[in-house]
Amino acid sequence: TEAAAVFHGAAALAAACAVGLVWRRVKDAELRAAALLAGVFLAAPYAYYYEMVILALPLALVAKRGLEQGWIRREQVLITAAFLLTMLMPGQAQKMGVSWGLITVLIVAAAVIRRIAHEHPQTFRLRKN
Repeated sequence: TEAAAVFHGAAALAAACAVGLVWRRVKDAELRAAALLAGVFLAAPYAYYYEMVILALPLALVAKRGLEQGWIRREQVLITAAFLLTMLMPGQAQKMGVSWGLITVLIVAAAVIRRIAHEHPQTFRLRKN
């Protein structure tokens, strides 16, 4: 539908901008990769549940950083929720009428963005101070 196309376009643009900012302002290759992998699923028009195994990589990175540098508030909850939601795919999503895949992608993207903003606060600021 038209509404879905507009939503997808806005999500793809936002993902591209966020990934662009990370790649321009953050030199850490792991965080760059995590942003790109999370952003890919927001830019793609569709993804099947078996392709979402790729999201394990940015989640593993966020978990690694949490263990090494300390956890951000509710970061463990996001990681756990993303993992558990994958168990509702594919069959349960159709029965319940909810896109658990989209919710999972949004949770992973939020976890990655929060981690990057925590480690590099200037990344998502419009003006550098």
